Amino acid sequence: MIRPRHLIDLWLLLGLAASAGAATRAMEQASAMAHVTKVKTPTLILHGQADDRVPTGQGQELYLALRRLGVPTEFVTYPREPHGFREPGHPVDKIERELAWFEKWGVK
Repeated sequence: MIRPRHLIDLWLLLGLAASAGAATRAMEQASAMAHVTKVKTPTLILHGQADDRVPTGQGQELYLALRRLGVPTEFVTYPREPHGFREPGHPVDKIERELAWFEKWGVK
């Protein structure tokens, strides 16, 4: 769920504070879910469980949609991590997973 504070920040960022309808449409178009049927690229989703910018449920929603569409995808959560990993071991794990993902899916 998007918190009211984040909606206000996004409206200001998009310069649409005066038009709630336009802001809603802009947010919908900025959402990954609005375009999920176009995704073909194997996708690795790495998510902090304490992320207050992007709720874990949004990552799960994207993961489930991609899986249902047959897109190779993996969803990994990191306990206690916010929007950016800081806890010892997590940044190294993240990089190792990314490198393994690129190697598996042929990124050169």
